Amino acid sequence: MLEKIKQKRRAFHDKIGAVVILVIALFIVAILIPPALQQIYGANTSGWNSAVITVFQVLLPVLAIIGVALYFFKEVKV
Repeated sequence: MLEKIKQKRRAFHDKIGAVVILVIALFIVAILIPPALQQIYGANTSGWNSAVITVFQVLLPVLAIIGVALYFFKEVKV
């Protein structure tokens, strides 16, 4: 009986720790993504092919945001 209570308490603390880690990671991502996007959009692309510019300035940020979202969805395990 006592062992069952200890297991439930450990599971609860593990879930709290996972939530704290996810919140901290979300804050870090929220702080780092905007400056990264500004650097991507502000890059000098004067000598680049138009297709490369499109991939660099449009697809790269979109794929990065999708990747971050998928990482968080995987970690949450809904």
